Amino acid sequence: MIVGDRNFGVFSVTHWLHQAGHPVVFRLSIDRVTRVLGKAPRPGLDEQVVWTASAHDRRAHPELTQESPVEGRIIVMHLHKRGDREPTKLYLLTTLALPAAEIVEL
Repeated sequence: MIVGDRNFGVFSVTHWLHQAGHPVVFRLSIDRVTRVLGKAPRPGLDEQVVWTASAHDRRAHPELTQESPVEGRIIVMHLHKRGDREPTKLYLLTTLALPAAEIVEL
């Protein structure tokens, strides 16, 4: 399993790792998760998605096509820690079938 932060949560890296048989858990930026979902994310979301290469991805990596999808889930969790004014907002993409709470623990 590969766990990565937002710098790794891009389509090309996710696609190559998925193709190599590695399950992934990547934190995504809110902009990226909104594009993948096609809507604004909300806390508590756990939704199946099919992530496809964008035009930008295909320009940067010509070997990627629209037929190179990654099937996974988007999990959105806002974690409230004692003393923090604002929650820690997690926007995760995973290819694992574990319950959302276990993915967040990772």
